[in-house]
Amino acid sequence: MVSPLVINNDISTYILQSEGLIKLESYFGANSYNLKWYNGHFAKELHEWFLDDFLLPRKYTSLHCGCHEVALNRYAINAVAWFGKDFNLFKGEVIGDDEEFLTVSIPSQIDKIHCFDCNTIAVHFSFSLQRKILDQTDILSRYKSFLENSHNTSDEFALAFHRTQNILIEINKNQQYILSKPLSHSYRQIVHPIRYKWFRKPLAVIMGIDASYLTYVWNFYKYIRNANRKYIVK
Repeated sequence: MVSPLVINNDISTYILQSEGLIKLESYFGANSYNLKWYNGHFAKELHEWFLDDFLLPRKYTSLHCGCHEVALNRYAINAVAWFGKDFNLFKGEVIGDDEEFLTVSIPSQIDKIHCFDCNTIAVHFSFSLQRKILDQTDILSRYKSFLENSHNTSDEFALAFHRTQNILIEINKNQQYILSKPLSHSYRQIVHPIRYKWFRKPLAVIMGIDASYLTYVWNFYKYIRNANRKYIVK
């Protein structure tokens, strides 16, 4: 798959760092869902950095940094494109966790790699665990204001804004029809039951963290608690 440089994306942030385009207080690893990613405050600062230093002064092209190939590394598929001939190799059937399936499993099977085309920029507002913080900001309205103010200019933003508005109008006009149609491809979602759900909220209060973080804390605890176990299945 091909992804643009995405503001508020794990691998994109690593690329910005490695190209010397952003300086962070500590090293940001090229791993999917870096722990900083669960921090809405970090995402807020990242959006404001892009808005204030690059988008509003229209210096965003200074972040263009070429193409970067990625293989055997899961990444957040916030904005991606692909060739139909590649999806046809597995009949477009996505099984289970779509992100793991599309970024790791299938590319390994069909011998393909991914590419971040960082001469194109997109913005991803929020991951679920960032939402509580970002929803309290004016970030979305600042992006919206920028696009509206670009509407009367002749640059690429005016064209993008006009096309997007037309698409949204058509979607809203045909909402009932669209929702009534079945998916064009099969999709099997694997849902794991949430254990000890009743205990999540009081435990989060005791630990002083948001309850949505507990799944990750619990998984990490189980991993280190049961470290002395059999890992290879014969």
